[in-house]
Amino acid sequence: MSSEKSWQEVLNKNKFLLSLVLITFFYGIYNVLIIGKSWDTFFFIETGKSRLAYLLSLGTVPLKENQVSELYPGVYSIINSFFLQIFPKKYELEIFHLLNFLVSFLGAVGLYKLTKKIFNRELGIITFFIFILNPIFFGHMGINDRDTIMLTANLWLTFYVIKYLDFDKQKNKKYIIYIALFLALGLGIRFAFLATLIPIFFFGIFIIYKKKLLSNIKTILFDILKIILISSAIVIFFWAPIHELLFTNPLDLFKKLFAYPWGVPFVLLNGEVHQSGNVPFYYIFVSLFFKTPEYILFLSLLYLLIFKKILNYFSKNISFFLTKQIFVIANIILPSFLLLFSPFSVYDGLRLFLFILPYLSIVPAITLFFIFKNLKLNFYKF
Repeated sequence: MSSEKSWQEVLNKNKFLLSLVLITFFYGIYNVLIIGKSWDTFFFIETGKSRLAYLLSLGTVPLKENQVSELYPGVYSIINSFFLQIFPKKYELEIFHLLNFLVSFLGAVGLYKLTKKIFNRELGIITFFIFILNPIFFGHMGINDRDTIMLTANLWLTFYVIKYLDFDKQKNKKYIIYIALFLALGLGIRFAFLATLIPIFFFGIFIIYKKKLLSNIKTILFDILKIILISSAIVIFFWAPIHELLFTNPLDLFKKLFAYPWGVPFVLLNGEVHQSGNVPFYYIFVSLFFKTPEYILFLSLLYLLIFKKILNYFSKNISFFLTKQIFVIANIILPSFLLLFSPFSVYDGLRLFLFILPYLSIVPAITLFFIFKNLKLNFYKF
């Protein structure tokens, strides 16, 4: 009996996993409906409303912008505001949080799909639960309308890039659109989103080489151009303050964007005050150590201690397992160090680093899967 068939039988006979997903989902909804607002919630809601009114009126309704809001492309805020208009204003905050939660949950589903694609379905399931039950992420799902959305865009874009490189020309037509939309969504939150795509860029090159797709390089490059043009057009369309500058001084807003001192001037780390633009290199490690659940830390440490055994075991069942592990680790390390050593401020604990949590969840998932398999336990027999 194949592993695929046995998995389907277990899934059909045992509803435990589905029940756990539903419990997690509805508990999350309960939480997002009772939480209060963050200090900048209504800033982004009002920015979205102003942009939406401007776009729907074809520019006849004037924008209500300030020196901060004009620097924000606002793709997600505008989409969010469109749905807010459907519901009574007295429920505005609750709907705002609910929409954020649903998109964040979609990100967790994207992690499952990505892990299943590059490893296997069982690892996808375990990773999904480790990730969504991580309090760092779970606490941000409803109240955060930027970083969890950027995380979602990263996961689904990465998934569809890998799907694209299966090189089914018929399916690739829609994958190009999906990749462009998620690229626009991520860039519409923060241009630093590009840094989170560096690992998939190099992993994509590896896949092209291994699958001997160099003969299709012209098609691939042309598709990349399509993606860039579509995503750029979307960002420019939603970024209303830039419309008047397109034909006069298009670089002016970008200069302001990189010159503006985002965030707070100081941060507190481990009882010490640091300038947010010059945090110590261990900032992320200390933050993760004190905020990550102990079982994740334990499984991650165990992963390092028995890595050779893990590598030997999975290399027999998963092609290019080591390379895929390097890809996962690269998604944790590369963008983090780029942000830490960039001129931009680092603040709000791990909020700006949420994009590493999905990939960080894969590591303990692999360890847990390895333990169950080697103890000859049936993980799905409850």
